Amino acid sequence: MVAKRMNERVTVFIVAPFPTDCVERIKAADPRADIIYDDTLMPKLRYPADRVGHPLTFTAEMEEKWRGYLARADILLGFDRPRLTHLTELAPRLRWIQA
Repeated sequence: MVAKRMNERVTVFIVAPFPTDCVERIKAADPRADIIYDDTLMPKLRYPADRVGHPLTFTAEMEEKWRGYLARADILLGFDRPRLTHLTELAPRLRWIQA
């Protein structure tokens, strides 16, 4: 994980649908990383390696949660295409996008 200093924590927001076992392996990879993955905000996978999923329409409550997670993120795992034009405003701490 990328940290400002070796002992600093970093927040990774996973913005693409992943199987639960993959999320657990990511969480176990580095104890300095705070991993955010909210499957209630993820579309259902179409097949095991799918990172897009079926179309999902956000409610106002879902959008609020998503924006809260973006505001905390240092790293995005996946690509938040719908919010790309406002990403610098919505994710002011963001330093890395792993797509």
